[in-house]
Amino acid sequence: MLMQGFSVRTTCPVCGGGKHRPLIRINDAPLLCNLLHSSREEALHAPRGTIELVFCLHCGHLYNAAFDRERISYPPGYDNALHYSGHYRQYAEQEARRLSAAYLLEGRRVMDIGCGDGAFLELLRRLGCGECMGFEPARDSRADAPVGDGITIIPNTFPGGFSNITADLYVARHVLEHLADPRSLLKAVRAAMHSDQPVLFLEVPDGAFLLAQGSVWDIIYEHVSCFTAGSLSHLLHLTGFSPDTPRSVFAGQYLAVDAFPAESATLPDRGQIRNAMTETGRLLKGFLARSASRRKQAEKLLRAALADGRRAVIWGAGSKGVALLNSLPAGVNMPCIIDIHPGKQGKFVPVTGQQVMGPEFLADYRPETVFIVNNIYRGEIQALLDRLSIVARLHSI
Repeated sequence: MLMQGFSVRTTCPVCGGGKHRPLIRINDAPLLCNLLHSSREEALHAPRGTIELVFCLHCGHLYNAAFDRERISYPPGYDNALHYSGHYRQYAEQEARRLSAAYLLEGRRVMDIGCGDGAFLELLRRLGCGECMGFEPARDSRADAPVGDGITIIPNTFPGGFSNITADLYVARHVLEHLADPRSLLKAVRAAMHSDQPVLFLEVPDGAFLLAQGSVWDIIYEHVSCFTAGSLSHLLHLTGFSPDTPRSVFAGQYLAVDAFPAESATLPDRGQIRNAMTETGRLLKGFLARSASRRKQAEKLLRAALADGRRAVIWGAGSKGVALLNSLPAGVNMPCIIDIHPGKQGKFVPVTGQQVMGPEFLADYRPETVFIVNNIYRGEIQALLDRLSIVARLHSI
């Protein structure tokens, strides 16, 4: 349920400012959208929390003022990997090639913070990078640390006992938005930089995309922060980096930035902060109307698709799909959710309890409607449906 009118209880995780504007409240959101469950009963009783999204009036950052770090941990089984999609792999390979060429990384050491299963490290290793080290607290500590030739994953947070080892490239993709204190991580990275001309590569979801699209199912509890280009640059300046201008990537859904060690932490130019806040403020003005309209339309489509025993599915059991099922009253009536990630198949969505099925399930189920939660994968999904000889209406919601 969405509500307005609430009190702010925390300071901004980027600038520490205490003045904010409330934006939206979401009650009973799953704590971890990317932790699927082994049984429906377990999924139905998954922990839930409150999201109070606010806008910092000092730096323009968006964050969840109700986030409780004591309730969040990332156990083995937490999985937000996207590389089972060929479209996403193509994008990741493009970024890996760019980094390798731009910073002459052949034979150089790389550290990937929050590396997941090490897929991005594998790309960099194939491009000639030297020793590749990953840090992943959600990795089972009993697992063998080496995952490939020259690649090691430490089942711990950065620096995990390796503060005396430096790297030429530091990577943190889709990590900062999960942290209640992102400044501490970036300060630790800056302190570890002792090699010649090191670089930090960051990637985060773009908060401006969320606001422009009115996509309330892009707001999830495990994302403390929704970064804009302005607030991401602000954070980097405050923690001792000199960043390039953040780039809009992956069809506008992500921000990517390369940052370099500065002599000291600095305050960003006030004019730049004002300009960034003005742009974010412009998007904020229509967000509530856009999000309400989008929710209303999605609810209408789901109800119609399931009326009179018709068959419909949602495609995408990542955070967007899980949040969508939990955001709409009609979501609980969806029979299942489809995902190509084999590690998700057979598991159950937190709170609403749908089972995740592979695309092959559709050969027998023969859906009349397929709802796509991320339109960037539409072509890939259509190709899979064609391969299965399934004719269905596709709706992006």
